[in-house]
Amino acid sequence: MADAIVFEVSMAPLLQAVAHALSQAQRPRTLMQNIGGSLVSNVNLRFINRVDPDGHAWLPLSPKTIAMKQKRGKSTLLMLYNEGEMQDSIAYNAGDDWVEVGTAMRYGAYHETGTSRMPRRSFLLGDFNAGRLGADDESDVLEVINEYLAGSFGPP
Repeated sequence: MADAIVFEVSMAPLLQAVAHALSQAQRPRTLMQNIGGSLVSNVNLRFINRVDPDGHAWLPLSPKTIAMKQKRGKSTLLMLYNEGEMQDSIAYNAGDDWVEVGTAMRYGAYHETGTSRMPRRSFLLGDFNAGRLGADDESDVLEVINEYLAGSFGPP
């Protein structure tokens, strides 16, 4: 019989990668922070472009609101913008298994849901009643998750 050929395989790199992936999965705070950052960026773009999470333009200001802003001497007639406080307050908080995005301004809820005297000019959710993100937000969150998972299986 011929001499045997022996291969020695080291499992150390594979085991390190699995251990790294498992540690990432146990404490995914970084993932939640990345999701929060992505959503805040999207909200800021909505304020710039004056669109809702599904890409629909915000309804224009009513003549009454325009007159009120002019009477108050406001330098801008932009929707959802007086001094920029609401947009500047958009932020996120994240933990190991949650992320929240919102504004500290209590009147933000009126813009998100609309009122009997003001149309909805959403900046957070595509469908407030269903608690659904807009299509771009959903896509971006999935992209962030995929990047995170790909990184979890990379070198530690």
